[in-house]
Amino acid sequence: MIKVSVILPVFNPGYSLIQCLETLVNQTLHEIEIICILDLPTDGSDKIAAGYAAKDDRIKLIYNEQNKGVSESRNIGMAIAQGEYIGFSDHDDIRSLEMYELLYLNAKKNDSDIVFSDSIIRKDDSNEIVKYDDPNRDGIIRSVILPMDLNNNYLCKSVWGSIYKKKYLQDNNFIFTDRDVCFSEDTLFNLKAFLKTTKISYIDKPLYVWIKHENSLSEQWTCNIGLKLLSFFELMYEDLVNAKQFDDYFNEWSVLIEDSLRVNLYHFERLVLKDKRRLAKLLYISGIPVFGHFNELKLLSKKRIKLYFFVLKLYSDYWLQRNIFTKQNN
Repeated sequence: MIKVSVILPVFNPGYSLIQCLETLVNQTLHEIEIICILDLPTDGSDKIAAGYAAKDDRIKLIYNEQNKGVSESRNIGMAIAQGEYIGFSDHDDIRSLEMYELLYLNAKKNDSDIVFSDSIIRKDDSNEIVKYDDPNRDGIIRSVILPMDLNNNYLCKSVWGSIYKKKYLQDNNFIFTDRDVCFSEDTLFNLKAFLKTTKISYIDKPLYVWIKHENSLSEQWTCNIGLKLLSFFELMYEDLVNAKQFDDYFNEWSVLIEDSLRVNLYHFERLVLKDKRRLAKLLYISGIPVFGHFNELKLLSKKRIKLYFFVLKLYSDYWLQRNIFTKQNN
């Protein structure tokens, strides 16, 4: 019986893959499978994975025919996973050797759909233990998943410190959103997962070590930032509505949208007209008034005025478009 399937997308981690695999094959929970999704690496890491697989039949190698990215690679892994629970790993990270045993035993004891733990962020040989202030379902959604990531608050925005019951994921058809569509696919995945169940448990111990690199995919800014953020918020809104919990988290949602508007104004200004109308609809749904509540942020008056007029123009065009549409359909 496979107790935990660990899904490991691999794309050019170099020799860091060795330390990652070492902390997987030497887990104290022996009944695991390690699904390596080889996403056309060009640095020889496919050969490293093949070498480990030749010595350990718990390692399964899946070769993507084209580069699919981390989200689709994880989805491929979930589709073939045989474990009772599913965990995720980045290809250059490590973990405590007892991680999956502790998570699994906790899951079985509490019949949990999700078990999560604290983590360590390692950068330049310094370790930061990242803990939860309010480790319950409602606290996680309000204080971790929904707020903007302004203070390196990774925790439950990432999936690597947790395990998820496979049947729970399958019954709800949870998959990862393509990173080409929006940012923070982990956040969306966890929002869905935490909204749908109360069978959640927590281990007050740092088990996973995230090796933070400045040039990692999660650190890179790409083109279409405004459009990807917009899509991210629309998907998040859809998840809250589908779970019938939008009203429950309306205050946190409104703060999230307003914070993002302030921080990412430059990128939102560069949206084309039809996408600005989508943004205006989100602001309206979020209850953001024309002049907003932007005084908490110490902005220079020039920037504040620019923000005010941007929102005013968004609303003006949005309401004009609504009126035209209404007249055409009457």
